[in-house]
Amino acid sequence: MRKIPLIKPFVNNSVFPAVKKVLDSGMLTDGLVTREFERKVCDYVGIQYGMANPNCALALELSLKALKIKKDDEIIIPDYTHPATINAVISAGGKPVLVDVDMDTYNISLSAADEAVSEKTKAIMPVSLFGQPVNIEKLISMKKEHDFSIVEDAACSLGAEYKGFRAGKLSDITCFSFHPRKILSTGEGGMLVTKSKEIFDIAKQMKMFGGRLIPGTKIFEYYELGGNYKFPNILAAMGIEQLALLDNVIDDRIKKAHKYIDLLKETEGIECPKEIPDTKHTFQSFCCLLSKDIDRNKLILNLKRDGIESQIGSYCLSIQPVFKNIKRGGELINSKDIFNRALVLPLYHSMTENDQMYVVEKLKKEIKSLI
Repeated sequence: MRKIPLIKPFVNNSVFPAVKKVLDSGMLTDGLVTREFERKVCDYVGIQYGMANPNCALALELSLKALKIKKDDEIIIPDYTHPATINAVISAGGKPVLVDVDMDTYNISLSAADEAVSEKTKAIMPVSLFGQPVNIEKLISMKKEHDFSIVEDAACSLGAEYKGFRAGKLSDITCFSFHPRKILSTGEGGMLVTKSKEIFDIAKQMKMFGGRLIPGTKIFEYYELGGNYKFPNILAAMGIEQLALLDNVIDDRIKKAHKYIDLLKETEGIECPKEIPDTKHTFQSFCCLLSKDIDRNKLILNLKRDGIESQIGSYCLSIQPVFKNIKRGGELINSKDIFNRALVLPLYHSMTENDQMYVVEKLKKEIKSLI
């Protein structure tokens, strides 16, 4: 039986000698190769400072700690996102406030976020979900009015663009993920980028257990609590090689996404993801919406029987038991609706046109059987 996975991480051939070079050097942990990777990502985004971390979740937590979040400070986040977003807020000592999302983009509803802003709001943490960039222009306008920080969870969106600006260029802090489901993967990993030297310096100190070197020595002094947020050379070598081809890989994903959209455009019961004018959607995930009368979970099982792996989109945080007492900034209708109807289809660099046609053929058949 034909097997179509949800994702196959893209690893180009140049990764192997680059990793071997690091192995041969004997310096496997955070070092000069990590610094090179950080510089290259910053150059790609168009920003001054970058710090690679073990994963995006820790990068988000470190970002908020660098902002000196206090226990009564509120951080506004979308209700429809991965739990890593809210976990970072709680771990950093802040109070998350959940707001609804937009049906067209699945991203945070900026009108809902604006209504939720209070004197306690320290930051808004938008999530550029599935590769769909956030409306950073509107967020900056809101920031000027209310005076908060923008900490962008761009785990899925390295390379996404809003009006020609790449994700991470205009936010105060932005965090990316290099998980295997992301377009650039180092196995695990993340990165914090910022235009603020002050934030970068605080984060850099906290990354190394809260210490900094005494000038002229190799001795650390410790001034505050920190942790181990280091990113090894061996993973950075993977990242450098993949970053060089990132735009080509993204262009290929966009082409494949458009193929899906064309093949599914007249299919009853399913709505393809939207592209917003003046933006570049990277399609880290090809997330569709099913009609309400389709049993999404049964469809996933039926596709699995056909050899096709599919998945739900992200999570509605407010209905998760652990977050039941988290503050809501209004109704969360769209978040719940998307959570119940979202379906992610396979999309990866080595996927062929025949693979896509097979997925669509079986998807149409299974949808028809469930309507």
